[in-house]
Amino acid sequence: MILSLYGRPHSSDCAVSEHRELIAALARNDREKACELMDHHIGAITTRALLKSNSENDLPDLLAAYAKEEGL
Repeated sequence: MILSLYGRPHSSDCAVSEHRELIAALARNDREKACELMDHHIGAITTRALLKSNSENDLPDLLAAYAKEEGL
C-alpha cells in the first residue's frame, strides 16, 4: 500500500519472497518469526519508499487514518 503511493516507478523491490516467508511463518504459527519478518519488511518498505527527507508526515502519520478507521 505504501509503495503504491510512494514507491519508485517500475520498482519490484517489494519482493514476493518476503511475502511468502511471512505467510509460511504464519502458517507454522511461528509468531516470533512472523513478527521479525514483518518488522524487517516494513523497515525495508520505508527505506525503498520515495518519502521526502524533510516530509512533515512520517510513516505513523501516513498510516494514522487507516488505524483510526479500524478503531485503533
